[in-house]
Amino acid sequence: MSRLHIKYRPRTLSEFAGNTETKKILGKDLASEDPPRTLLFVGPKGCGKTTLAKITARMIGCARGDFNTIDIGTEGGIGMVREIKEHAGLMPEGKAKLYLLDEAHRLSTKAADGLLGTLEETPKHVFFALATTEPKKLPSTLRSRCSIYPVETLRRDIMEKLLNHVYSQETGAALSESKISAEVVQYLIISTKGCPRNALVLLSQVMGLETQDEMMRFIKARSVVMTEEVRNFASILLSQNSTQVKWNQIRGNIAAARSMEAESVRRGILGYLGKVLAGTENQARCNYLLKIMGPLMTPVYDSGWAGLVGFLYTACMQ
Repeated sequence: MSRLHIKYRPRTLSEFAGNTETKKILGKDLASEDPPRTLLFVGPKGCGKTTLAKITARMIGCARGDFNTIDIGTEGGIGMVREIKEHAGLMPEGKAKLYLLDEAHRLSTKAADGLLGTLEETPKHVFFALATTEPKKLPSTLRSRCSIYPVETLRRDIMEKLLNHVYSQETGAALSESKISAEVVQYLIISTKGCPRNALVLLSQVMGLETQDEMMRFIKARSVVMTEEVRNFASILLSQNSTQVKWNQIRGNIAAARSMEAESVRRGILGYLGKVLAGTENQARCNYLLKIMGPLMTPVYDSGWAGLVGFLYTACMQ
């Protein structure tokens, strides 16, 4: 099976799934007489920030050799900025040149300061695209010089359309008519947390399996349910703090977990609490655990984070 996430990587804004408002604004900005020279793509890992940067490069007229990706995690020093400065002035093969700074929040202080000067001095044919999962870690002076484009994970309905499209292109048949059941598709979507890249990777893998049980076991083995965010929520609910203190702590953790699919978080918390319950002998403690787990028994496929927040509040009040 081919690598579907590469084969079906969008090449135009119209092919890019979801993010309607961001696509509309980005398209309008790039089509203007004075397009933004420094773009900041913000969003969770795997949601398409790099893909949008590559689409931007095509829209501004970059040739193949005019697109340069720099991983700030490994090349984030001041030397990298000097190298950009030395090469930026060279004429591009096409109409423009674009530098993608991936994981831009890892820029060192000196590198960020040097980049600010570079942004002000480079020729008009040079563009910069910064991609980050943590925009707050970027210096405010750098953020203020960027046009910011939020990139979100995909809603369940949009992810279903994407998977259906790719599957039908590959096989000539609809996903609903395939050996992959609706249950497997839904669990695949939940486990990949709205990330199109991960979903297509997983789809290509389960297409090579024969039975529903094999597919479910494989997806479950791939899923990392007990994330740090899930453990934090569960630990707060299990603490001996007052209900108000618990709720304040829960609220403080919600923002960090928002990029995750709400139903996946709910299942993770419930699974964690279930393991604690299975290892508890004290009857009073068991009854308390069941009270906490009660509000979290209902799936939040449709209500999403609004429903999960409500259930977490109810659990705090037990």
